[in-house]
Amino acid sequence: MKHYIPEQTRTSERPRSHDPGSDAPRLYPRQHRPGTGTRRPPRTAVPRGAAAGARSAAMALVVRVGMQLAGLVLSVLGWVLSVITAYLPHWKNLNLELNEMENWTLGLWQACVVQEEVGMQCKDFDSFLALPVELRVSRILMFLSHGLGLLGLLVLGLGLDCSRVGEGQRERKKRLLVLGGVLLWAAGTAALVPVSWVAHVTVQEFWDETVPEVVPRWEFGEALFLGWFAGFSLLLGGCLVTWAACCARAPRAAGRYPAAEAQAQCPCLENGAAAPIV
Repeated sequence: MKHYIPEQTRTSERPRSHDPGSDAPRLYPRQHRPGTGTRRPPRTAVPRGAAAGARSAAMALVVRVGMQLAGLVLSVLGWVLSVITAYLPHWKNLNLELNEMENWTLGLWQACVVQEEVGMQCKDFDSFLALPVELRVSRILMFLSHGLGLLGLLVLGLGLDCSRVGEGQRERKKRLLVLGGVLLWAAGTAALVPVSWVAHVTVQEFWDETVPEVVPRWEFGEALFLGWFAGFSLLLGGCLVTWAACCARAPRAAGRYPAAEAQAQCPCLENGAAAPIV
């Protein structure tokens, strides 16, 4: 038995044709529906050479800044240790075999005696001219090392890439870094020369055959080893700073432009949406 369907119901179920004035949606694909806004422009492809150049420039910048900071840390450490070395009274040690409870130490400024019952007693040198020649020259060279090291640290601080002073003036910063490295080299050399000279004289006196064997001999003190470490730290810090200034340059991109020029030519590298400017 067939069911009766009213004419009005059958008419409403038929697909209606699109009326421009009606509110019924039109069966268009979503991306082609008119009136829904402007189409999103296709994302342009980033040139491989520009992207590789940008990565290489970023890596070179990280390496350069890392070398500068490492050189700065080593230089500060070496300068502080050189100052401590100059004022320590332990450049030479003398152990008496007849009296093991008494030890003598000698520095650039004073001589000290260490006794178990009394402790350490020090006396400053009365006259500068009465000192041995190696101690007199060592005083002058250690003062020179301190001044050159401090000046080199100040110049180096102004030339660092992470410093706000002189931003945008790369050539001036490069010259400051090179000058700071040279000053640190000079400071390290001025610290190594007196320490090595005193050590050389100590070795010569220790193996001097003209001195009787019963006479006590001076030996290396702790300040000599500290001075060697300070001098080599200053030299290594200066080498790292100079290397970062002269050799660790940002490489050019593999494409037509360097990384910076490629970013200026293709703003799409920043937001990924803009069309490249030709």
